[in-house]
Amino acid sequence: MSLLQATEGVNRFKVLSFLAEKKLSSSSEARQKEIVEGTTLSKGAVSNNCNKLLENELLEKEESSYQIYTTKLLELYREHLEANLGRQTVEGLYQERIEARNSVCTDLKRNKTEVFTSELNQVLEEVILNVLANSSDKSNVQTLREAFLKVDQLVILLAEDTEVDGLEKLAVVLDDKYGFLPDSENKFWKEKRFTDKLAEEHAEKVNK
Repeated sequence: MSLLQATEGVNRFKVLSFLAEKKLSSSSEARQKEIVEGTTLSKGAVSNNCNKLLENELLEKEESSYQIYTTKLLELYREHLEANLGRQTVEGLYQERIEARNSVCTDLKRNKTEVFTSELNQVLEEVILNVLANSSDKSNVQTLREAFLKVDQLVILLAEDTEVDGLEKLAVVLDDKYGFLPDSENKFWKEKRFTDKLAEEHAEKVNK
């Protein structure tokens, strides 16, 4: 079973969340005692959940200290993104917008190596860690998939104000508002969002 489909459980996610917070701080590592104190979990619970996270390559261990393994997190987030790269078909009012979005999806599939630059990966890593670090007390975020859905929302927001190569393309494929179209007369759906404009600009470049 994929880690994105698994239910990590409250305690395991608490450990992951605590270590994400440590990764963002000046000290990226934590001993078992620190994790026990920081999560209020028992020593046995921390030991068991750290072992499970090590097995899934979400943690690294050096001597007696643990730290979150961001390379694996990024790999899993890219796996999560793959689920958004399917082509959509809609006839009528939104057909041109969907075709523009599909153009971006195709480009991402073909050029993943070029799109996921070190700069983009750094931005995604920071977003993922911040979401994890701030999820320990949120009952609606207890799995990686739930955390990544929060990351998706932040990526869309960041793309509107942050100039990082590749970020805009991710925002286009993640802003999946046409997957559940309501009444076509609804004003919100009629108005173009910035992701619609990005998709159309990309399609124009491809078709030149």
